Formats: sequence, C-alpha cells, structure tokens
Amino acid sequence: MTPTPIHDTRAYALTALALLSLACLTLAAHLHTRWAWVRRLPLLGVHVLLMGTLVAAAAALLGPVAVVAPVPGHAAGWWGVPAGVVLGFALGLAVIRVDRAITTAGRGRRPAPGGPPPPRMSAARPAGFAASGTAAAERRRTGLVRARNDYSPTGSDLQVRLELLVAVAVGEELVFRGVLTRLALLPSDVRVAAAGLAVTAAVFACSHVFFGWVQVLAKTPLALLTCAATLLTGNVLAAAVAHVVFNVWVWRYRRSEPVSRRTPARGVWGVPA
Repeated sequence: MTPTPIHDTRAYALTALALLSLACLTLAAHLHTRWAWVRRLPLLGVHVLLMGTLVAAAAALLGPVAVVAPVPGHAAGWWGVPAGVVLGFALGLAVIRVDRAITTAGRGRRPAPGGPPPPRMSAARPAGFAASGTAAAERRRTGLVRARNDYSPTGSDLQVRLELLVAVAVGEELVFRGVLTRLALLPSDVRVAAAGLAVTAAVFACSHVFFGWVQVLAKTPLALLTCAATLLTGNVLAAAVAHVVFNVWVWRYRRSEPVSRRTPARGVWGVPA
C-alpha cells in the first residue's frame, strides 16, 4: 500500500508548535514531576527552559521577527517599540489593581458550614510513581483518565527569585502574545483569527488553574489586555513590560508577607502569572 504523501510538512510543524505552546505549563509540570533530575530545578525554571525551546522552534519556522512582532505589516512600525514601553507600564499598573481586586474578593469567600476545608498548597506533593495510589492522586482526574500524579505546586515552588519571575513573564509573552498570536493571525479569515486569539487568551488564563479557579478569573484581564496591546502596537514589548511589572510587584508582595502567610490556601492572590 502506497503511503499518503505529506504535501505541507510545515503545516504539521506549525500545528505541533501551536499545541505544545498551548500546553506549555502543563507539559513543564509533567516533566518536573516525572523525572528526578528535572525535579532538581524549580518548576518555573523548567517552564522557562521549555518556553525558550518553543520560541526557538517558532523562530526557525516563522522567522525571528515574527515572534517579537507577530502582526505583519503593522502601521505603527518601529514607533510601536517606544509606544510599547509606555503602554506596558500603564497596563502593568492597571493589571495589578484588577488582579488584586479579583483575588481579594475570591479570598474573602468561605466554605459552607460543615463542608470540607479547601486544599492547601503547602501540602506535600507526590512525585513520579510515588504519587500512584495516594489520596491526592486518587482525587485528581484528567478528562476521563485518572491521573497518576498531583501537579499542584507547593509553597517552595512559589518561593522563586526575581530574575526567574522576570524570565517567566518574558517567556510567556513571547509564547502567548508572540508565537501563538502570530499563528492565530496566519488565516486570512478574520473570524478564524479572532477565534484563535480568544482561545490563546483563554488557555493562558486557564493555565493558572494550578493555583485555583480564582486565579483563572484574575489572570483573564492580563490575557485580554496584553493581547489588545500586541494588536495595537504590532509587537510583544508592551505585553512583556506589563507582565514584568506585574510579576515584580508579585515578588515584592510575597517578600512583604508575614511569615505565617507565606503558604496560603489555594486561590489566594500573589501567585506568579
């Protein structure tokens, strides 16, 4: 039987790139949980390394300019660079206020009387095959398949250095507002492009489900505003600056917390984006 020829290998490569980029944080968590030598690195460090690999692959497939300037032929041109810096700082300050308001409101909620207490991030996280058969692994399901690992971050995962938080912010914007935005804009149909941008923003927000559903809601404004800034300026600089400003503020907030509050319950705001 003659095998079916592949007419456009690049299309398959771009599809794989989009799927891996959308699942970047989940894949990083899986790698961090599976292999002992990877667990020596912080979870967010693995995330940064994986994002760097995806950005390099996108640069090879689409060109390096397409990653940092995902809107081809944008009218702003190079003027979008200084505009992105100014707009990014303004967006970063706005995102801080909105994120804090949403998470503070979510933190004020209390479980119904007699209900089970919410899970805590400070609980020990099973890793690799050690997670099999544990109560945490039995409670967690992924789709229709019972998961064998608990990917919830521990308090130590969140105690990270400032430079790592900055690298996460830049990497996520290069992936979500650079690579995925460029892929979403490839189709000529405006409706398809808009759907791709909406999916990208939704996946970015949902990637924070590791920290609780309140964080998904809290990160939605960041996803929408950085997407709008990228489309407005034509490049990812505004999005990267806004995300860096937000993560720097998160780092300062966690350093200023009382020691008794360093391992809060899931859904408490102040978790890196």
